[in-house]
Amino acid sequence: MNRAIATPAARVHRASQLAAIGLAICALFAATQFPKPLSASYGADLMLLALLLAGRTPWRELAAHPFARLLLLFAAYGIAQSVLAAQRTPAIGFALQLSAVAEPVKLGAFACVIGWWLAEHPRWTWPALALMLAGMAAWTLSEMPWQDLGALLDGSLRLRLGYAENLVGMLAAIAVLGLVLQTQRPHRPVRAIARATATAMLILGLLLFSAALLFAQSRGAWLALALTLPLASIGLRHTAAEPARGRNRRLRTTAGLLALLAVAWFLGQPQTSARLQGGWALAQALLHDDRAVLATSSVGLRLDLYALGIKAWLHAPLFGWGLRSIGPLIAASGLRWGSYVPPHLHDAYLQIAVGLGAVGLVLLAAMSGVLLRDLWRARRLPPFDPLLCRTLLGSLAIVLIVNGFDFLLWSNGYMRTPLMILLGAALGVSLRLRRLAVSGPTAAAATTGG
Repeated sequence: MNRAIATPAARVHRASQLAAIGLAICALFAATQFPKPLSASYGADLMLLALLLAGRTPWRELAAHPFARLLLLFAAYGIAQSVLAAQRTPAIGFALQLSAVAEPVKLGAFACVIGWWLAEHPRWTWPALALMLAGMAAWTLSEMPWQDLGALLDGSLRLRLGYAENLVGMLAAIAVLGLVLQTQRPHRPVRAIARATATAMLILGLLLFSAALLFAQSRGAWLALALTLPLASIGLRHTAAEPARGRNRRLRTTAGLLALLAVAWFLGQPQTSARLQGGWALAQALLHDDRAVLATSSVGLRLDLYALGIKAWLHAPLFGWGLRSIGPLIAASGLRWGSYVPPHLHDAYLQIAVGLGAVGLVLLAAMSGVLLRDLWRARRLPPFDPLLCRTLLGSLAIVLIVNGFDFLLWSNGYMRTPLMILLGAALGVSLRLRRLAVSGPTAAAATTGG
């Protein structure tokens, strides 16, 4: 009998070792494009296998969570919507429509896998985020066009690291947010050499990702960071147990890192100034309806794409045309910018509305809303780390803002994994919050450390 009672916990314990390896691989290679086994998808597969080996306990808990239930509802809707879209566009067919809608389902499903393991082992969350930043840093250094550094500095070349500049900007903004917020963490009594090493790594990381953010020249990422960083920092108070010496050191560290950020911004002033001045000129052109100026910029193309998307959505507002139909729709419209044929509408929310209709957009918004609401609730509860909650809230806010100017949610595999980890970490907090609500104070000890 004792053996039978211990079996579920033992299964989870054994599977945890495999899950830890999978999470490490997934996080380290989240922003890279290496083939297997140096691939984030390989790590995600290992975590899924570990969840299968853990027995029925994870599946029962996930099945009771609103995020997973909404995901199942969205998957069922996606199948039905693919049938309808195939009837509207017979040339594309059901299989292609279904494969397109399967991408957000896959994103949500693996977020559930990661989320459960992070709820079971909350102390894995910070190391996973740190590994993701380390992998991003290594990839950035390896892919940086060092031979064209002059072109980057004068603003004539935007930074690409094997993928779109706006994605580079979004990931760099998330990294800068996380590193700056780390300066708010209370100092623990550690040896001087360990503290100096951590500070040096923090400074180098901030410089690297600040440079990537500047050189990517993504105005959406700049706006997202400018809005979220102050809001994420508000309310982080010193703990009563923290000595005044630690508080002063923390304030000095924060001031020093913000000064470094200002220096990096000053060094990148040529391309920053040109980019912002270009944005101001475009704003004036929009205000005065100057078609000549708009026609020479990518903003004019995006406005045309927006008008095309609105027109298409109005013809199928509830259920959409199917995600796979949008590319052919743009190609048939004749919209071009030189030789560039836009692959999507450059607005994630319009892309979802046109592809999946208002119903699909509402379902995805509800899934995001569940996680954001629970992060907001957990940030002030004693068992949870307020810095983690604010870091995740700020990171997801950056994603939501930047995707208003591009479509970076799941259009490629390398775009999905960082978001999958962020959503998984948020879901881990949400699961622990619900465990606490069910079990009361007895669960508090089990949920500490995240």
